[in-house]
Amino acid sequence: MTFGDLAITAQERTNVLNGNLEAFWISRLSKKDPVARIGYALWVTDTAKLKHVIQRGDTHFWNNKGFA
Repeated sequence: MTFGDLAITAQERTNVLNGNLEAFWISRLSKKDPVARIGYALWVTDTAKLKHVIQRGDTHFWNNKGFA
């Protein structure tokens, strides 16, 4: 699996500064940041949201055990 630009954007930084970590991690998931799988799971406010994000996401991304 290859990763694109994983640089933190201005909006992501704003989300963190405003304490909106759920939005930050959703944004990171959209970039397929491998750390975001764990980050979002820790900060999501509802397990139904987590389930929905996993189900609609890329199966390979969610099941990938490594960075290769």
